[in-house]
Amino acid sequence: PISRVTLVRNETDYQVFEPEGESADFIKTYTDEKPAAGDYRYYLRVEQADGNMGWPSPVWVTVK
Repeated sequence: PISRVTLVRNETDYQVFEPEGESADFIKTYTDEKPAAGDYRYYLRVEQADGNMGWPSPVWVTVK
């Protein structure tokens, strides 16, 4: 089961989500309503209840 999902922006924990219950599935939509201008690197860090972790490749975003 997934215990925590962290949205990381530029190597800083930006938003933390803690799913309810014991599920292997996690669905969440997040929108940064007022992003500041600049270059950003985003990725998710997934933590499982057994302590294992996983993360995908980052996504680069430029806000003008």
